[in-house]
Amino acid sequence: MKKPLFIKVLFYLVIRYAIFFVILAFRDDRFKKLVINNSTNTQELFTNSFSYFLYLLVYILLVIAIFSVPIFFTLKIKKAGYFLIMYGTTFLFEYWLYNWSTSIDDNVVGMYFFIVGILSFFVFFLDVIRYKFREYI
Repeated sequence: MKKPLFIKVLFYLVIRYAIFFVILAFRDDRFKKLVINNSTNTQELFTNSFSYFLYLLVYILLVIAIFSVPIFFTLKIKKAGYFLIMYGTTFLFEYWLYNWSTSIDDNVVGMYFFIVGILSFFVFFLDVIRYKFREYI
């Protein structure tokens, strides 16, 4: 089994949130409303796009600062049951924090967040998860 690397956890969180924010940018035309419609020329389009992505980057860095260590130590847990409990707790807290801070009245966005989170976690850490559950497979 490959041991989980902290850099892989960081990369996982960046990619996960990047995918999620790309989905959100095109949902309900958010990027168009926030960036394109507020731009009158190419320079403003570039500036507004840069501001939009900088705003998202700050959020991604905040999430990484909060969740990278718990996810890393959750991946280091050897027993499958404890791993499931810790992963579930961490993921539910992350889900709750996102919904509470950004989309308390829009459950569809929360479902996107949930689906992207689960799928990306399995893509990045399938070998670690498989090793934890090797006696059950």
